[in-house]
Amino acid sequence: MLVKFARIKIASLSIEFKVYKGLDFQSAIAHSENLETEIPDNKQSMNVYRAFTQKPIETWLKTFYLTLEMVSLSKEEINSLENYLYTNLLLIECKRSAVMRLPELWDQIEDRMLRVVLQD
Repeated sequence: MLVKFARIKIASLSIEFKVYKGLDFQSAIAHSENLETEIPDNKQSMNVYRAFTQKPIETWLKTFYLTLEMVSLSKEEINSLENYLYTNLLLIECKRSAVMRLPELWDQIEDRMLRVVLQD
């Protein structure tokens, strides 16, 4: 229930603040709310549960024009992403605790953070 609320809230905020243009959040929200009526009861088989768990994923992939292959990461990619985000977190914590003698330097560091760099 909390997860469903969070997804709908994020979608609603994305609509309100126009975070993503050209995406059909209204349809995704409606579909998410309708899924609540399709929740299998405890008499259903594991296969029915597994099939049901894929429906919200399919809804959001469709909303963002993505495929499962596009968002599936290898263990190595997940590890690299975790390391990258952890490094950025450390930089943010360092900035918070540092005496700001060179604000221009921190501006340059922040400008380079969380950017995708394509390698040849």
